[in-house]
Amino acid sequence: MPDDVLLRGIGTGAVKVQMLGVTADTTLLTMGENSRVEDMALKLTSSEHHTLKGVVFPGTTSATAKLRTATVLVDNSGAGAGASEVYGVHSTGTGSPGVETSAIRAVTVTVASAGTGNKRGILVDAANKFNVRDTNVKVSGGGASNIGVETNHASAEFHAATGVFSGTTASISQTAGILAISSVDLVESSANGIGFTADSVSFGATWADPGGLPGGGARYMRPGTATVSVTEVFLRVPRKAVIKTLSVRATAAPGAGKNTVFTVRKNGVDTILTATLSGTALTVEDLTHSVAFASGDSISVSEVNDAGSVVSDVVVTVEIY
Repeated sequence: MPDDVLLRGIGTGAVKVQMLGVTADTTLLTMGENSRVEDMALKLTSSEHHTLKGVVFPGTTSATAKLRTATVLVDNSGAGAGASEVYGVHSTGTGSPGVETSAIRAVTVTVASAGTGNKRGILVDAANKFNVRDTNVKVSGGGASNIGVETNHASAEFHAATGVFSGTTASISQTAGILAISSVDLVESSANGIGFTADSVSFGATWADPGGLPGGGARYMRPGTATVSVTEVFLRVPRKAVIKTLSVRATAAPGAGKNTVFTVRKNGVDTILTATLSGTALTVEDLTHSVAFASGDSISVSEVNDAGSVVSDVVVTVEIY
């Protein structure tokens, strides 16, 4: 797409830009600076394994170019065994738009693929910021790396306001950088076991003990405020959710050489969401991990306190998206 050019159709059902059955690495549309594409269907297909990209945003186009009211379909689901990189939208440049500027809006991105390799609806893997709004993403395939939206660069930022994200491996993955969502439905309630930023529509759950924790052996925190117990007490998760941001606060630390370990449990089994108060520390957080919960799953929190620890007045919270 040349710089400073507007390409507008009369609707996604009437105007199609497509390359069908390609036999080599192919990008269907590369956005130009200050370009705009609107009201059309974009389609790229192959029956073979190649690197396929629906729309690429290079340079500073994440800040200057616009994709509006469109569908993007990239499909090599009939390719059979083999490996390919297949992306619906790929942001590779250096643009840094403000939050008020969305590169894509009112767009549906679909990736259907086969075999191994990375399949992504939207991938941001360079030092740039990419904002979307009112965008739906779906990624499906037979391989093990089918992710709706991923950031994979230390300086990458992705911000989404409203939409539906789906990937058979994970809805989203903040592999590196920042991935922030607001009012986005994560169909699989999976963030690939990694933390992310929820700008809205999240709430918290709290467990607290108003006294000193006994040392030695596993015990379980009580929802609200109550003394820990050897009996595990569960809360029912009323809807599918991602549990993240385990935070622990205490008024007295464990003491030199002592540890207190807190772990979020799912249906009575430890998860990767865990945090350890050590020595003189009064606070600790796990911002790295996340865990998918289905509607009706049970959540609880265990604590294992070293003998001789003097930790007390502990409050444990998690964020639920």
